[in-house]
Formats: sequence, C-alpha cells, structure tokens
Amino acid sequence: MTLRITGTQDHALLALVARETAEILDRRGGYLGRTAFQKIVYLLQVRGVPMRYRFDIHFYGPYCDEISRDIEWLVADGVLADHSPHERYSNYVAADNADELIAAHPNLAPHTRTVGEIVTALLPLEPDRLELMATLHFAYRQLKASGRGTPSRDAVRSRLRALKGEKFQEAQIEDAIDRLSTIGILD
Repeated sequence: MTLRITGTQDHALLALVARETAEILDRRGGYLGRTAFQKIVYLLQVRGVPMRYRFDIHFYGPYCDEISRDIEWLVADGVLADHSPHERYSNYVAADNADELIAAHPNLAPHTRTVGEIVTALLPLEPDRLELMATLHFAYRQLKASGRGTPSRDAVRSRLRALKGEKFQEAQIEDAIDRLSTIGILD
C-alpha cells in the first residue's frame, strides 16, 4: 500500500468505523452516509476513543469539517469507497487499503468493540434520529460543563429545545435519552 495523502491514527479510525459499520449493516441492512459517519465518530469521542477531531454545533447537530475532508482524502487513497448510486447521498464502505491502514495503528484494536456498540445503539442509521441523539449529548455536555453537576432530563430537553426548537417529539427525545443512557453516554 502506498497512501499518498492519509495515514494518521484519525484516518485509521475512520477506516475502522467504515469497516465495522459495514459488517453490522450487512446483517441488518442500511448504509453509512455523511451524517451517520459524523455522529458515530462524535459518540465514539464521547465514549473515550482517542482522536483529534473537534465538533461544533451545526444545522444537523455536532459536526466536524475535518472529518468530511478526511473522508474525501480516504476515498482518494482507496481506503474508503462511496458505493452510493446517487450523487446527493453517500454510502461509505472500507476499500482495498483499509485493513492495512487499520493494522498500522494497533492501538485502535481495543476500540473495535466500542464502534460496534455505538453503531448497534444507533441503528437504524436515520439522519434525523442520529441528529437528535448527538445533539442531545451535545446539550448535555454543555450543561454539565456549566459546573452545576449532572443535568436532569428536563434540563437536557430544555437545552435541546433551545438548539432545535420543536423539531423532535417528546417520545423521540425520551427514546434517544434512554438509548444514550443504555450505552453509557449519559450519566
């Protein structure tokens, strides 16, 4: 393998996410699009997977420009491929050079299980649902950083409403909070 552009641990993490997600989605159906990629990586960071990516709140929740750029570089290097038949959508999968890049970063191996747990908890990988879950955590993190201890569900819902208005129904919010709690992302 001769990677021209990529090769960092963060690049290997993106390749690992694509590979592990594809294995799960092959059994359950679905695809790994741009929004799903962003939200999976965000929640992996929350779970303690080491990376240098930094997220800001964006229209669809937490977003990192560098991930989008790195994904394009990984496609150019043959680490990822986009198998979507439509230009407006993406379906990222691990390509020929993915396993070699992942193997070059053995310190990521312990995080393979975490990737599987996060992807399974997020299934189905629907953009609105992923936006809700990641934005809920972002709101939770903002409240917790204020120094007032662990925020209540009501406080998190209020902060979410400040960020997203009435976009999500209460039942959707409760389900997302429960799922995030189940995978250890909310206290």
